[in-house]
Amino acid sequence: MKTKNDSGKSLLLPRLIVAFLLLLSLLAISFYGGTVSYSFFFAVLLLPISCLVYLLIVLWRFRIYQEIGSRTLVSGQPVSYFFTLQNEDRITFSSVRVRFYSDFSEIETLPEQPEYELLPGDRYTYETRIICKYRGEYEVGVRDVVLTDFIGLFRIRYRFPGVIRAQVLPKIVELSAIRALKNLSAKLQLEKKDASGMPDAVLREYVPGDPVKLISWRQSARAMKPEVRELIREERRGFAVVLDCFRPDEEGPEGYLPAENKLLEIVLAIAFYASSHGLPCRVLRNNSLSVSVIQSAEDFRRFYEESAAVSFGRAEKPEDFLSDPAVLRKMENPQAVFIAVRFLSLPLLAAVSRLQEQGLFVIVYAVGDAALPEEVLPALNGRITVTPVTPEDDLTEVL
Repeated sequence: MKTKNDSGKSLLLPRLIVAFLLLLSLLAISFYGGTVSYSFFFAVLLLPISCLVYLLIVLWRFRIYQEIGSRTLVSGQPVSYFFTLQNEDRITFSSVRVRFYSDFSEIETLPEQPEYELLPGDRYTYETRIICKYRGEYEVGVRDVVLTDFIGLFRIRYRFPGVIRAQVLPKIVELSAIRALKNLSAKLQLEKKDASGMPDAVLREYVPGDPVKLISWRQSARAMKPEVRELIREERRGFAVVLDCFRPDEEGPEGYLPAENKLLEIVLAIAFYASSHGLPCRVLRNNSLSVSVIQSAEDFRRFYEESAAVSFGRAEKPEDFLSDPAVLRKMENPQAVFIAVRFLSLPLLAAVSRLQEQGLFVIVYAVGDAALPEEVLPALNGRITVTPVTPEDDLTEVL
């Protein structure tokens, strides 16, 4: 088996040569005639026919196999992959070019569009790894095979029938901290300072079995009876995450797959951060009435498995969704609301501002270009936190 580097060679030159020889043979017949001229003419005429028959034989006898380590993958994580080329005939396959899907996946350490020459009985296996870039369900591996005859007159391309369709899950990004929450911590410290005059415990009459260390001796002396302090515990509030599932009808997979993958990565990163820190997290989508409640590692595992089936398409506008009182009730008074959207607009920022007026701390992640749309910049008055995220960004550096 030989690997060629001229995979992109043109068919024009061989065809011009054959056409010139055919014209030359016709001129020889016209001006000279004879057995030699006619033999030359038929030899040139049989050349393209024999090339075409050769290609059909190669197409019939050529074999290619491929396999992937798992049909269920995680975006960005490599898995084992191999493909095998085999010549089961007694003739040489002069030019076999294998082309792979490259829009949403890539194969490690593989020459670009390699071209192979397979001798009789040759079997070639290439073992490598494949990486799927985005969440979703799509075809990976060999896309089609291009066969060229021995002198380069004809080329046949056929779609590989044994295509692999992979189910790709979004990647889980582990965050050590969420930058936007630093502002929330400062706000909570300020509120705690403002409420320093509020009692952190209430007094009640002593009940047998209460710990002695909780007895307030000063107050017991005043009341002439034993009283204990009952601490007021602050409710542990969690996060609410809103996922925008809207997808324009006219957009193709090249546009929506990278963006939707990043939206899900953001949601999963925040949910995983919350579950690992013992904080409840509620995930809401503007194309579903259900709420995903994550309070433990098992809840997150279940939510992660369900994330592969999250559908994007027609959905309620994010600004209308956030303005619905029922949605606000489903959030259950979180300490922070994270909103992951693709399209930032003035109505959406107005809805965010109304949430802030109700005492909620809101962070918006806009997936798309690195720069925010100019028309929304005047509405960012310093109170609304909006972070632009591109599909290629590393969330550990952005979030």
